[in-house]
Amino acid sequence: METEQKRERIIRFRVNDDEYNAIAEAYEESGLDSMSDYIRTIAIDRCIFSIDKDELAKLRRAISAISSNINQIAIRVNSTGKIYAEDLAEIKKGVEKAWQQQACILLLLHRQER
Repeated sequence: METEQKRERIIRFRVNDDEYNAIAEAYEESGLDSMSDYIRTIAIDRCIFSIDKDELAKLRRAISAISSNINQIAIRVNSTGKIYAEDLAEIKKGVEKAWQQQACILLLLHRQER
């Protein structure tokens, strides 16, 4: 079992009042446990954001509906022969890309919950 390394190194930097207030507000919105966690996450992952999980579920349902619609279109097109296979492949690539983006969002959310 891997154990977490003890954090012994300190990084210090100065900010003015406006910068501090902006950082503190962003930290509060992040939902992370401490400002250190927030700043460490930004520095290491190079980004941080929060997403309402209900909204993420809506996105997932919408993508699923898009996939179903594409399958129905594909069935009709295959029966009428009115569209090229490359067009369908392009549509499928777009849906796959959306699924990959959604998976990335879930991974980032999981990291925030640790």
